[in-house]
Amino acid sequence: VPGLSDEEKASMIAQTKCIIASRYFDVFRHYGGVPIIEKTFTGTDTSYDIPRNTVEETVNHIVKLLDEAAPILPWSVYDPDTETGRWTKAAAMAMKCKVLQFAASPLFNDKEPYYPGATEATVWYGGYKPELWQQCLKACQEFFTELKSKGFYELVQATGNRPEDYRLAYRLGYMTQGSREIIHSVRAAGTDNGKDSRNHFKYWTSIGRGYSPTHEYMVMFPWKDGTP
Repeated sequence: VPGLSDEEKASMIAQTKCIIASRYFDVFRHYGGVPIIEKTFTGTDTSYDIPRNTVEETVNHIVKLLDEAAPILPWSVYDPDTETGRWTKAAAMAMKCKVLQFAASPLFNDKEPYYPGATEATVWYGGYKPELWQQCLKACQEFFTELKSKGFYELVQATGNRPEDYRLAYRLGYMTQGSREIIHSVRAAGTDNGKDSRNHFKYWTSIGRGYSPTHEYMVMFPWKDGTP
């Protein structure tokens, strides 16, 4: 790419690693160990049969990607109006905490498998490992140490002592563009480039993009005659 600096290339590669890690986490938390792919397919390959890795290997791979990316990225986005959604060091470190918390939880780390009879290493650690909680604690401590040093992220404070003041502060923590409560934003757009105080909920519903119901939610509301 003409005119792309080495610094920009390194940042893009680091952000890509974070995206890959987050997608691995999406499937890991549902299935446990998944195939780890570290090569490019040509489209003419004769086989795509890649075995599942263990839970431990999958977690280690996700953490490795995040650890490689974090030191290269800025702690926070410089301009929330134009860079919201880009991966940062804070986001990578926070994602690592989240991954290790899931790994240490009884879903994968217990004396017995979460799903009875599923004893394969691809679905749990094979027993209870207290050191997994220590790894999670260490990652959390590293994040908060960095936060204390770099700052930026913080809770939105109420401007008064009324219940509605606290309620508004809570809402503004996740509804406004550039909120410092949001470590990593996945929003597609703001309102007027984030220049005013209108919130995302009003914006998305005003253009007809509201809640997308799941199947489980849909079946809660049958037709008037009782049919699905």
